[in-house]
Amino acid sequence: MPCQVHWRLAFILCGLILTACTATEQNAGLRVRVIADGKELAYSASDPVSVSQFLQQTNIQLGPLDRVNPSDFTQITDNMVITIVRVREVQECKDEVVPYKTQVIKSPDLPPGTTKIAQAGTNGSQQVCYDVVYEDNVEKSRTAGNPTITRQPVVEIVYQGIDKTRLEPVSVAGMLLYISDGQARAIENNSLSDRVLPTGGNLDGHVFSVSPTGRQLLFTRKPEGQTSPDVYNQLWVLLDTSDPQAQPVRLTALDNVLSAEWKPGEPFTFSYSTLQPRDQAPGYQALNDVNTARLDSRTGKLLKVKVEVKSRPTGVYGLWGTKFKWSPDGTNLAWAQADGAGIVDFKAGTFKKLFDFKVYSTTLSRNWVWMPNLSWSADGSIIAATVHGKPLGSEQDEFSPVFNVALAHMSGLFEVD
Repeated sequence: MPCQVHWRLAFILCGLILTACTATEQNAGLRVRVIADGKELAYSASDPVSVSQFLQQTNIQLGPLDRVNPSDFTQITDNMVITIVRVREVQECKDEVVPYKTQVIKSPDLPPGTTKIAQAGTNGSQQVCYDVVYEDNVEKSRTAGNPTITRQPVVEIVYQGIDKTRLEPVSVAGMLLYISDGQARAIENNSLSDRVLPTGGNLDGHVFSVSPTGRQLLFTRKPEGQTSPDVYNQLWVLLDTSDPQAQPVRLTALDNVLSAEWKPGEPFTFSYSTLQPRDQAPGYQALNDVNTARLDSRTGKLLKVKVEVKSRPTGVYGLWGTKFKWSPDGTNLAWAQADGAGIVDFKAGTFKKLFDFKVYSTTLSRNWVWMPNLSWSADGSIIAATVHGKPLGSEQDEFSPVFNVALAHMSGLFEVD
């Protein structure tokens, strides 16, 4: 009887031991390998948790861009391999050369086949920042952002001589004056008689007005060398365009001139409007004034200056200034701005508006503003102007693509488009 008891007890104990061993093998049987940071590590897990939970339990940290395979919500299994790819994105900036460009200008003043460097070119520089993606410290992609110009390149200007004998002359009635590369030139009789006027260089184009006789030329130049920041440009006069030895005269009292025009019927008399230099685009603040001046016919010196319209605010778009156009007989002066046009009332010293329209705002983003062109009838009674028209569809008035030709009697009796 005792033997039977011992045998049964032994059988029960063996069963318990086998059960315990089987449970231990099952809990310790989830073997997991992790490949990360160039290493492979072996782990064991007792519970079939998700990949994300397993990495947390083993204190394996993940970056915000790291990739895990299999995905983090996958349940781990025995002999599973978890691969972690370390991903990081950095910004790398570097300086790059901006090559200068070469501008070739045909010049009738040089012998055929010869060249002359008028302005040496200089490379500029720019900073380019790249968004670079690394996977396990290996670069996988590089995306360039918009470059930032740190130094503007200087264009190389090369004059190239041309053989004028191979050009067919074109007849020119009278004299044609123009600006080429900051230099005043004249063509008379035919296109081959092209010559340089003795104005000097650096003409900025704000003023380039020839008198009704064709003999006198008003022009503005950018200052040369180190000058005061208060001087935007200088007004000069050439008293005889036909004399190659003539010397231009600087009207020293009339710096910072935005526009000027000879007055018909009064020799050596012109009107002008001034500006004030400033740092913001377009580089000046127009004063929108009107002045008349008379010169000595022999020396070019100022004899008289009269203020016709004082400087005053003329609306949001007055910054860019006012165009002016004398009537054929020199008795009336038309004006035009970005949102209106009319005539100058010399008695009241004001601008009388005959045309009213919305500004064409499409050009404002490029720091310039559209303004009407002006023309007079032969008898000086009617003004013609290009005006910004009303929209065709649902676009705002400022973005209308319509431009009309409008006519108005200088007295304001009528206006037609």
